[in-house]
Amino acid sequence: MAERRTGAIGRQIRVMPSHTMTRRNHDGIVCPNEHAHTLQPDRYLAWHEWANKKTKTHIQVRCPGCDRLSIWKPRG
Repeated sequence: MAERRTGAIGRQIRVMPSHTMTRRNHDGIVCPNEHAHTLQPDRYLAWHEWANKKTKTHIQVRCPGCDRLSIWKPRG
């Protein structure tokens, strides 16, 4: 079950448990733009280490197909 939280700018965001983060969105539909998603580690600790390094050199962008923050682009 997704948990609702209020983000830093007062916007509601959904926090999903890691075991539910699959290729499919909440309606069970596979993202049509999945090829643009950035590959990431599956393991919990490995993912956090990877994300900490990634946030220093990249920004997250919402995927237009599934509206998830699953695309990382280099800071420019």
